[in-house]
Amino acid sequence: MMALHDINMALQFENVMLIKEGTIIGSGRPHEVLTRSMLKQAFDVDVEVRRSESDGTYISYAQNF
Repeated sequence: MMALHDINMALQFENVMLIKEGTIIGSGRPHEVLTRSMLKQAFDVDVEVRRSESDGTYISYAQNF
């Protein structure tokens, strides 16, 4: 078990757990847990989950800056 704050790194693991204020709000495979709506709920940021054959899956934060 490890705690990460880099969501893109978390995408590399088999299973993840999303925690907000000490409460588990999601647990399972990254593509099921690290969704746009779950990340909005956890971090109050609007992200985009992008998938491509060459780059794999990654989270884009561009619209927040």
